[in-house]
Amino acid sequence: MRALVTVAAAAAVLLLPAASPADPTQLVGSVGPGFVITLQNADGSAVTHLAPGTYQLVVHDLSDEHDFHLFGPPGSGIDVTTGPDLTFVGDKTFTLVLPDGVKVDYVCDAHAVMHGTFTVGTVAPTAPAAPSATIHLRAALNARQEVPKQVVKNPAATGTFTGTLSGTKLTWSLSFRKLTGPATAAHIHLGRPGKAGPVAVPLCGPCTSVARGSATLTAAQVKAVLGGGTYVNVHTAKNPAGEIRGPLLKT
Repeated sequence: MRALVTVAAAAAVLLLPAASPADPTQLVGSVGPGFVITLQNADGSAVTHLAPGTYQLVVHDLSDEHDFHLFGPPGSGIDVTTGPDLTFVGDKTFTLVLPDGVKVDYVCDAHAVMHGTFTVGTVAPTAPAAPSATIHLRAALNARQEVPKQVVKNPAATGTFTGTLSGTKLTWSLSFRKLTGPATAAHIHLGRPGKAGPVAVPLCGPCTSVARGSATLTAAQVKAVLGGGTYVNVHTAKNPAGEIRGPLLKT
C-alpha cells in the first residue's frame, strides 16, 4: 500500500504545471512620484535593446506632475503618452510595433531631465556615457516663470545662473539685469516648474551682478539638483517673493 501511495505522489508532482517564464513581449514603464522615469522588461531588467516585434507596454503614472511619453523617429509610427494632461494618475496600456533599426526615446515632457532611450534590432545598443567628475548646470531666469507672480510687474528682468557640481561642492556664478531695484537675495529653491518651494541653498544677499560663490550640498540636495527638482530665484524689495526665476538643469 505504501508503495502505491509513493507512486501516486510522484505522479502528482510530475503533473504540476511548470512556472511560466516572464513574457518577453511585456514592457513596464513607470514615472514618478519623484523625478524618476523607468522602462523595464517583464523580468525587471532595464530596457536597453529589443528585437523588432510587437510589445505590450503597461505604464504606471504615479504623479500628477509628470507624464510618460515614448516615441520613435518621424515616420516610425511610435508615439504613445499618458499625457498630454499631466494630472493623470494611474495605469495605461499600449501596443507597440517596433520596426528594425530605430532608436526609441521615453521622456517626461514637463521635465526633460527625466529621459531614457533604447535601440531596436540591427541598431547597436547605445553605450552608457562615462560618468563625469564635474557636472555643469545652468538656469535661465525671467519674470514669466515666477510663482507667485510679481507684485510689481517687470517683464524685462532677466538673469543667468551657471555652475559646476563636483561631488557635493557647487561653484556658481549669477548675473541679472533690469530688476526693479537691488537684488536683496538669491537662493536655490526646492520645487518643480509652476510651484514655489523652500530655500535649499542660499547664494547671496544682497547680491550684485555678477555674483560668484560656492556651497557644499547635502546628498539630498545633490539628488534634487540632478533630478531637475530645483530652481534659482532672485528677490528684490518690490518683489520679495521673487522677481526672476528659472529651473536649474544639467547642460
